[in-house]
Amino acid sequence: MTAVARGAATSGHGPFPLLPQASASTTAADFVLAIDLLGTLAFAVNGAFTATRTVRLDLVGVLVLGVITAIGGGIMRDVRIGAVPPSALVQWYYLAVAGLGAMIASSSSFHPVCSRVPWSSLTPSV
Repeated sequence: MTAVARGAATSGHGPFPLLPQASASTTAADFVLAIDLLGTLAFAVNGAFTATRTVRLDLVGVLVLGVITAIGGGIMRDVRIGAVPPSALVQWYYLAVAGLGAMIASSSSFHPVCSRVPWSSLTPSV
């Protein structure tokens, strides 16, 4: 192995320069990112369920509404405070998590068994 190849493997970029690199210790920034992605996933699922239950959209509409619900607020916040381009458009994993959450919710809501479950009875009434 050449010195250049060894240096590239240990430089932190590795073979996948777009992926966030894991380190030996978890920092506060990693924790905030995990919570942020978990919130993005939750909003994508919420938007997709709203699209299927309330508006009764098709699969494409469910995916679009789920993704817009998940990352739309963050994009509007970033534009409003002047942080352009928005982080949801710069870092690919926000869009990937939003799309994954919308796909999970849409596949479970279009499934015949899951569509018969009264989801509104499982949540507490306010």
